[in-house]
Amino acid sequence: MVGSAVYLGVEFKRLEQQKKELAVEKADVVRQRNKIDSLKNIFQSQNEIAQKIVSEIKPKNLPDSLHRLISRYENSEAVIQKSISDPEKNALAFERAGFEAIINNNFAVARSQFNNAEKAFPSFHMSYEISKLLKSRQADFGDKEKEENIKIQIYKKYSWKAPKDLISQIGNQIAP
Repeated sequence: MVGSAVYLGVEFKRLEQQKKELAVEKADVVRQRNKIDSLKNIFQSQNEIAQKIVSEIKPKNLPDSLHRLISRYENSEAVIQKSISDPEKNALAFERAGFEAIINNNFAVARSQFNNAEKAFPSFHMSYEISKLLKSRQADFGDKEKEENIKIQIYKKYSWKAPKDLISQIGNQIAP
């Protein structure tokens, strides 16, 4: 009976920690969604202005270079929509957030971000491998020495195509 109570207490604490981590992840997702919405509004406004300008100055005697420019503006909405929904760019953003979380010693968030990168674009850089490493070393989160060991592994084994500025920050954090 006492063993069950202890187990339930430990399990409750673990669930509370997961709840906090999920709240942080949710806030990150909300921030990213707000950024995307903001970019969509900016692009939409710019496209509307460009279309208004184009409709007002569309005489036939414009130079070819201006016609090409007008054509580019008319086609810009499709390009913008593609860039916003591009899974590779989403994976890149998640990967970057994962490395930033590692730099800030927030390994649970990093695990989630690398997992999201893998979901957004399977086999993206080393996201799967890093996510798998962080999942297997989850029990080590909070132990400074073991966290440094995780950083060393990521720096030495999983830095292929990682953002150079962030991987160099990790390199600067690990002991020589």
